[in-house]
Amino acid sequence: MMQHIHGPKANVQIKTISLLPDTKRSVAVFNGEVRSIDASWESELAQFGLTNQNDWSIISPGECVSKSEITNCFKVVLDDGRSFFFKRYTYPPSKQKRYWMRASKAQVEVFGYAQLKKLAIPTLNVIAFGEKRSFGQLVAAYIITEGVSDSMDLQQFAAQVWFDLPKQQRSKTYLDLRSQIFEQLAKAHSIKFFHQDLHWRNILVTEEEGRYKTTWIDCPRAAYRQLSFSAKHGQMVDLSCLARRSLDYLSRSERYRALSDYLSINNLGWTNRELFKEIQAHHIRSPNPPKSLNIPGGAKQFRP
Repeated sequence: MMQHIHGPKANVQIKTISLLPDTKRSVAVFNGEVRSIDASWESELAQFGLTNQNDWSIISPGECVSKSEITNCFKVVLDDGRSFFFKRYTYPPSKQKRYWMRASKAQVEVFGYAQLKKLAIPTLNVIAFGEKRSFGQLVAAYIITEGVSDSMDLQQFAAQVWFDLPKQQRSKTYLDLRSQIFEQLAKAHSIKFFHQDLHWRNILVTEEEGRYKTTWIDCPRAAYRQLSFSAKHGQMVDLSCLARRSLDYLSRSERYRALSDYLSINNLGWTNRELFKEIQAHHIRSPNPPKSLNIPGGAKQFRP
């Protein structure tokens, strides 16, 4: 379904984006602008100026939760308790060629969430999307996702809730969350789909009927990697992202055991020893290597 706005915004083309499995990881528009808004959210977004007629690049609704030269993310809480996150990418002329004929991060997220839903991995609902290009060069892109009520990311959960649980409950919770994440990861890797940014901050934790559940978020690098060497690397990256924060909570032997347990479920060509070393090397050569949180006791204290 497409609509065209006439008059001053005649170059704006409104296109419905579906979250079906055939959602593409591709350029949304070559020249001009496309947007999509979930009809059930139109009135709520309009309260904050997020309509098909307005310039989203200058709108700053709610609370700014992250900010950089290119990316700004805002959280808006509605009167009924629901929330949404508006993430905006705006590129200065010197950087617009970076994504020439390459999918924008916002479009990759739309694609990634569609794949996760196909795999029945809990993830976010996309309620709006937009992209603006000038002959293939990316000028701006936007994505709005529905918030997850009563949640915190896994990094916050570990520091604020999990680490202070009684020993027996802490062990049970660790094994339960690990089992959930490994099961979800195995589903994705079985079809050679990779999140590629699966840090603890990108896994939400909620409590439902006395059990903690996980939801995957923020996937601007999500991709399929069908070639064997590429898939092998993709598996390493996902596991490396998961391992970064575990350095503070799990001993070396427990990390090795957890990796071995995962590879017994789904292995794309690694030996446990080889992959463990490659993950360590991946951390070292990262532009932002893991930094210890200096948790008292930390990994030395916990034994599942």
